[in-house]
Amino acid sequence: MAKISFEVFPPKKDQGINHINDCIKGLSSLKPEFISVTYNAGVSTENLTVDTCKLIQEQYNVNAVAHLTCAGQTTDSIINQLKIFKDNNITRVLALRGDITPEKPIIELRYATDLIKVINDFGGFEVYASCYPEGHVESKETDKDIDVMKMKDDLGVIDYISQLFFDNKFFYNMYEKARNIGVKGQIEPGIMPILNVNSVSRMVSLCGASIPRKCAKYISKYKDDKDSLVKWGIDFASKQIIDLIENGIEVIHLYTMDNATIATQIYNNIKSFLD
Repeated sequence: MAKISFEVFPPKKDQGINHINDCIKGLSSLKPEFISVTYNAGVSTENLTVDTCKLIQEQYNVNAVAHLTCAGQTTDSIINQLKIFKDNNITRVLALRGDITPEKPIIELRYATDLIKVINDFGGFEVYASCYPEGHVESKETDKDIDVMKMKDDLGVIDYISQLFFDNKFFYNMYEKARNIGVKGQIEPGIMPILNVNSVSRMVSLCGASIPRKCAKYISKYKDDKDSLVKWGIDFASKQIIDLIENGIEVIHLYTMDNATIATQIYNNIKSFLD
């Protein structure tokens, strides 16, 4: 049997926390292992990451995991953010490098491992990290990414959430290699249902995930039929998750895109395989 976890985006500053409340309420009713909340470096107060984590924990009694990126940040700014997390009883952090942009260049902390060391020095946090079934988009050696997982593991990471993928063989290959070199933390496959042609194209271009031929066939078939694409996307994601669970994966991480209705439909399809 397995468990499920979710990811959500916090509302924008002009939306307020009530914008996300219905989604959180719906996801919380599914009794997830945790809900992770994304984060933008330098604007955490504006994007309400902290308030969203508090809503999850205080109103719905579900563990929240706050994303934290180091691109565009210094050690001091990270420490200030950790203080805010700690003051608000947020003790689980997903440590990420984040996207490097002109607005968020590398200032001091170059890698997620550098960020993890700062978090460890600060103390008092459970640290989560990312992993990449098809390799990091900037990496030319997928085995090097596995070595980085081991570095994170040695730094005390307890849980890895994978980048999205649409062919389970990539996850199984990464999982086996990671276990073979001694990675002990929980490794969760990150599943994103294909619901929108433009969204999936954008995500694939950003993360480097490949589209299997059978997926490309249906995306092309339903590109002008939104309802059919959504129905197929839910079915495909559900089958993908069931295969993972049947092959011994204990926790599934679902990228919800703040759509509790879709997440609930997928949950209902797989619930007989969950605790």
